[in-house]
Amino acid sequence: MAMRIYDKIKHEDGAMDFLRLTIRAAIKEYYNVWTAEPRYDPVTGLSRYRPGGMGVPPETEASHFVHILTPYAKKHNMTFDQFVKAYNNDEVKEPDLDEYFLHDRAVRESGHDTSYRLEG
Repeated sequence: MAMRIYDKIKHEDGAMDFLRLTIRAAIKEYYNVWTAEPRYDPVTGLSRYRPGGMGVPPETEASHFVHILTPYAKKHNMTFDQFVKAYNNDEVKEPDLDEYFLHDRAVRESGHDTSYRLEG
């Protein structure tokens, strides 16, 4: 992307400074983000999306996880809302659900839009 912008502005003053700055930023991100833990997996040697956070992602629509969370609420003899509150406050332990939300956050971090606003 930096090269495409540079190609458009290369005749302007400061274009080379722009290119130098963006390349340095990309190198810094490569070493500090993509080849460092938690994104870098030393076992496989691969980088991946690995966001932090626990519980239900707050940026989602209120009904987005009803189909996932309802069986857990029933398992704990709670209403849906009671379970969400207890799970988010770490009062209920569900390792499988923790793993599910880790992957869900990774999808979101990658930029994938998980909402249904573009369908239909």
